[in-house]
Amino acid sequence: MLCASRLEMRRDFVYELGLAEGADQLVAEAASESGLRYHLRVPIPFTEEEYKSFFSVDRPRSLATFERLTRDPDHEPIVVELGGDGEGDRSDDYAAAADVLLDNCDLLLAVYDPSALGGEGGTAETVEKAVAKGLHVVGIDLRRPDEVILLSEPQGRGASTELTPERMQRLVSDELLPPASEGLRRFLTEPLLTGNALTRALLLLMSRIYGLFWSAIPALG
Repeated sequence: MLCASRLEMRRDFVYELGLAEGADQLVAEAASESGLRYHLRVPIPFTEEEYKSFFSVDRPRSLATFERLTRDPDHEPIVVELGGDGEGDRSDDYAAAADVLLDNCDLLLAVYDPSALGGEGGTAETVEKAVAKGLHVVGIDLRRPDEVILLSEPQGRGASTELTPERMQRLVSDELLPPASEGLRRFLTEPLLTGNALTRALLLLMSRIYGLFWSAIPALG
């Protein structure tokens, strides 16, 4: 799963995902190769070393991909370790990581098999939580990977609608590139700020720090 959001007062994307083996890493690699400007946030249930110890499918490749993506300075990656102990039943720990994704999410992309029985913290359960929260959820069914489906819209405006490229573009633009609020527009046009390049630069720097801090808040709870 991948969650996309937008840093306050900027048009920088934040991609947030666990970089688990399989779809997570494939989507992250596609984003990395797209040339888009974005920041990477990686909330994981355990310490990084313990999390990577559970990789088992093409382990060398999975480990190398995780290392490369979480150390790419172009995307300022932040790995947030949520402190699970990794012992016994780990479903609660994975559910906690999924909740962090949803708490910082504007648009969820889920690549999964809806017919498969998933456990707590799995993709199917996370999709259900996202729908209940009123988030936009875009789904790719592994049984029909050529179809891209809008699984939900806020306030119940339809469900399970196939997305055309044009509608997908409109959805992403509306959700991730919203216009500034009226209050923000008034603030930015105050005489103190008008034409003051230094003040504007400081304002953008403060918004960037705020965005990074907000992404790390779940780890402090």
